[in-house]
Amino acid sequence: MKWSCDGCDTINDGPSRTCRRCEREAGSTTASEVTIVRSHRPRRPQAPPTADSEPRRAAPPTGYATAPPPPPPPRSRAPRPPSGTPHRPASPPPFRPKSGVGIFVVLGLAVLTVLFCVIPLIVAAIGGGMKSHSREGRPELNGFRTSDGSPCPSEVARFLPGGEGVLRIRLQTERHLVTVCETAEGRLFYDGQGKGKPVTDEYHLQIPAQRTADGYIAHRGAYTYEIKPSRLVVTRGEEVLSDSATSPA
Repeated sequence: MKWSCDGCDTINDGPSRTCRRCEREAGSTTASEVTIVRSHRPRRPQAPPTADSEPRRAAPPTGYATAPPPPPPPRSRAPRPPSGTPHRPASPPPFRPKSGVGIFVVLGLAVLTVLFCVIPLIVAAIGGGMKSHSREGRPELNGFRTSDGSPCPSEVARFLPGGEGVLRIRLQTERHLVTVCETAEGRLFYDGQGKGKPVTDEYHLQIPAQRTADGYIAHRGAYTYEIKPSRLVVTRGEEVLSDSATSPA
């Protein structure tokens, strides 16, 4: 016995009461049973249903209870740290000398440090201040003696504007006597005189000068007279005419 679904007109087998296409129960609306008469004409094979045209069929009941899925494997958990304050390794105790000998050792090292580091610096500072003055109590300027405000020598001052000034430096070489004086207006003058020579234009020279970083310098035409630490250099253009050692006069 076969029956026709009253919803989609699909011919279904008799034993099943659910439509194989729309999955409706037989008689849910107006389903009616029909008798299919077999004819001798061969049946046309039907094309297999596709996923788009035929709905998914429900699996027929088997009558057996489905076994429950196996339980998931137990998860491994990291062991929990014990409750309470975590244990920390004890730090080593601070070093303490067992006797008073260690204290004396530390104090001795401190004293040696002061002796070898601090005291030499103090001595050097004191020595530097003492070296800044010559034996006559006059300050040193880059290796040569300068005046502390004494008047310019008369044999030099008579050629200065105003006839007087303050002595700034007085040096000598083997052949010459060099003096630098400053007037009341603050002008510097270089005075050169030949030793044992008369004060004439041939053996005497006095020209304006300027202070440099390490001494004094004076110009007369192409000639340059430069007083450096312990040296007197005379040049003409790029040519060095003389480079003489000096000493305090």
